[in-house]
Amino acid sequence: MSGVTSMVIGARKKLICLLLSGTSLIPSGALAETTLRALDGSFEMKGQSVTFDESSYFLQTPQGELVVQREFVTCIGDGCPVDETVENVDDRIILTSLDGSFELNGTLLQVTASDFVVQTGDGSVTIQREFVRCEGAACPTSEVDRADFKIAVGDTLAAELLSKVITDFAESKDFSVTLSMGGADQISTILVGDERGQEVANISLEQIAPAEAIAAVQRGEAAFALTQGTLSATDEDDDTDATLTETTIGLDGIAFVVHPENRINVLEMEDLRSVLTGGVTNWSDLGGADAPIAVHVLAESSGANAQLRNRLLSGQALSTGVRVHDTAVDLNTAIGADPYAIGAVYRSQIIDSKPLDLVSSCNIFFDNSDFSIQTEEYPLTIRWNQYMADDDAMPEFAKNIGDFIVTDFGQRSVASQGLVAQELRVLPIKDQGARILTSVLAGDATALQANVTRAYLGETANAERLSTSLRFLTGSSQLDQKAIDDVKRISSVVRSDAYEGYEVLIFGFTDSVGSDTNNITLAERRANAVRDILLAENVGFLDDDVVSTFGMGPIAPVDCNDTAEGRELNRRVEIWIRPKA
Repeated sequence: MSGVTSMVIGARKKLICLLLSGTSLIPSGALAETTLRALDGSFEMKGQSVTFDESSYFLQTPQGELVVQREFVTCIGDGCPVDETVENVDDRIILTSLDGSFELNGTLLQVTASDFVVQTGDGSVTIQREFVRCEGAACPTSEVDRADFKIAVGDTLAAELLSKVITDFAESKDFSVTLSMGGADQISTILVGDERGQEVANISLEQIAPAEAIAAVQRGEAAFALTQGTLSATDEDDDTDATLTETTIGLDGIAFVVHPENRINVLEMEDLRSVLTGGVTNWSDLGGADAPIAVHVLAESSGANAQLRNRLLSGQALSTGVRVHDTAVDLNTAIGADPYAIGAVYRSQIIDSKPLDLVSSCNIFFDNSDFSIQTEEYPLTIRWNQYMADDDAMPEFAKNIGDFIVTDFGQRSVASQGLVAQELRVLPIKDQGARILTSVLAGDATALQANVTRAYLGETANAERLSTSLRFLTGSSQLDQKAIDDVKRISSVVRSDAYEGYEVLIFGFTDSVGSDTNNITLAERRANAVRDILLAENVGFLDDDVVSTFGMGPIAPVDCNDTAEGRELNRRVEIWIRPKA
């Protein structure tokens, strides 16, 4: 070919153009203004009378005629192939991270509800939309950008919690939030806008019964659900375990509050039942003043009322003289105005009232501290659980909110609403005296149990306990989901610099059913199962010689063994740490 000069433009991309003089390779035809732009944005060529074959574009320019390989450029104009033409639209965009740490230039290939797909000089790149700001005519409008979805919540308290979480999540992305909160059994609306004022999400929070909320997620009618209390398989649709993921995002409890000047600080649970059902009506019967007891509860439609009836009353009816309030604020106000009042609310709803500690029928003491709530040794502890479907149908914005709840930032939002967040606490044995003493003294100990108890107290004398009790699925040696999540939190504690040089003590416990020997063996198996998981999670951080296991059997119960609920709480594994000798 005479007069043909070969030149390389952008050698790194191996873009080959042929500059031709003399003989024309371009077929004649109508002229068409056309631009060929390099995918990495390094150059563009403008010309006329473009034709093309499977591999190349043919372009007439003022400098001569060019042959350009198609795979390295974008064609813009009337002379482009029909399937590649971009008419009157600049498809170049700039994606800038919200924190300004990086900027990406390229050609927008595809935009979905969750991602940008951009062609750059280094190939195709997929970027999550929530983390970047898009500039350019090809950026999506708010109509394309917006995600509409529903979240099912158990009651008004759950709606308020999620509103706080969503607001904090949006603010972390420099988004704006508009709230329209409904009352009981109403739908609340949350609108989220980006930094340009364009709407990116329209979220509705629908208050429905917990079992119905779960079913709504399974049917795809809700992105996820937030409920108080763990639902068993019988409460949900068939196959729930195969389709839903359960995550505990915080803990609460039913609390009983009195006027700060009331001299009663502890109540036996049986006495409390009698107060609620009308069997005990005067404080003098409980060691208090000679004055009638005024009982206050929240409305029957509230989650706190439902939990009170399910967890404590066991089918018994509340006294006809009980005073009912629509809001926790009203109930706390009534308690504050009456030295002889007692009320039942969620622990997270207490305002200036004094919460009571409890004693079981077998004389085990329960305080309602954060530590007792987190270990679930306070018998009326309630898990706040998030249920999400295991599929790809969930909007990305909804998934990001669900993931945010369990991050450190999300847990701060949870704690700000009065719940006990999931970050583990560490407590020395001296601060657990009442719990240890009453549980050790509960019931008549056999000689073997007495020896095991001494060993337990000896091992923990200079140790600190982590605020978790790892529990198992009913009738199984498999840890429940909260325990699996807590193992990861345990790992973060033992890996921290604060506990370098510490050893880990794992104590397994059982209920009292069966012989002491068998129970101690079973308890040790449970402790060893946790040890194996913990070591596997911390390869390179924990060695075998710093993790010890102990089978405690039925000693130191955290609840009475005469009920199914008590026996379930007693089947547990405790984690302690102490300086290595």
